[in-house]
Order: sequence, then structure tokens, then C-alpha cells
Amino acid sequence: MILSVSAGAATVIGAVVGALAALLAELLRQVIELVRGQRLDRRISRGVAKVWSKSLCDFDELLCRYVVRQVVEGRPPTWWPPAEDVDIQIPLDDMKHVAAAASARQWKEIDWAQTHVRTLRAACVESRNGEPPKVRARDLWDAMCQIKKATLKLAEVGAEEPGFEWRDKYDAELKRLKQLAEEAVT
Repeated sequence: MILSVSAGAATVIGAVVGALAALLAELLRQVIELVRGQRLDRRISRGVAKVWSKSLCDFDELLCRYVVRQVVEGRPPTWWPPAEDVDIQIPLDDMKHVAAAASARQWKEIDWAQTHVRTLRAACVESRNGEPPKVRARDLWDAMCQIKKATLKLAEVGAEEPGFEWRDKYDAELKRLKQLAEEAVT
């Protein structure tokens, strides 16, 4: 009788151990899946941040090449040809990836730059539709400073260093734009 109880207990213990092993295996599988998902999310966030940073750099370069000189000279900007336009609209899901990966401070700079970009793009569209351009030196300078800040924050999220090499070429115009912007404040 002891032998039959022991066999029954062994069967129960074996079933419990087997269930625990299966439970631990499933838990381990879920942890591995979660870690893989987090790694994938980080890679996606870095990739989106890099592309977004590059788009903002390209937009900044267009501003330097087509708008800054004209504003500094007191002329209305002619903007750039539509064929050279930069698509800086980031899909909402991609923005969510970056927002989740960015600190509150990083996101604030990125979001504020997007507001400046929308304002400048609206001025560009209005100008192309025949309306007088509404770009003042102060607004342009503020926008360009914010775009640079956002680009640097996106580069932090994307784990890369952005370059602003084209700004060297427009150094004199940018200094004059800054001076005009400062004069507008006083």
C-alpha cells in the first residue's frame, strides 16, 4: 500500500514539476519575446530619428540656400522650386516611436521645431499662390535655431552626429540674419 501511495504521489509530483517546467519555459519565452520587441522598438526609434534628423537638415539647407540671403537683403523670399522640396512629414506612428524614445526635453525641442517648419512651409505655399511672403528676419532666425536644436535632439535619439556643413558656406548671411533678428527684439 505504501508503494501504491508513493507511486500516486510520484505521479502527482511529476505532474506538478512538469507543469512548473512548462510554466517557466513559457515565461522565459515571453521574456525573450519582450526583449526582442524592445530591441526592435529601439532600432525603429533610432532609424526614424535619423531619417527625421536628415529631413530637418535638408530643410535647413534649403532655407540657407534660398531664403536667408533674400531676407537679409530685405527682399521677399522666392523659396525653392517644388522639385527640390523636402518631405519632412513624419507618419504619426513613426513620431510615436521617437516620442517614446525621447526624453521630455528632447521631445519639446523636436515638437517646437515642427511648429516652426509648418509655419515656414505655410509661408512658402502662400507665396507660391501669389500672396506676399510673411517671413521676417526674427521669425526665420528663431525657426532655424529651433530646427538645429531639434536636429541635435533627434541625433541623440538616433545615436549619431548630424552635420551642418552647409551653414559654413552661408556664415556671413546667417550672422547678418542673427543681427537683424536681435535688432528686431530691441
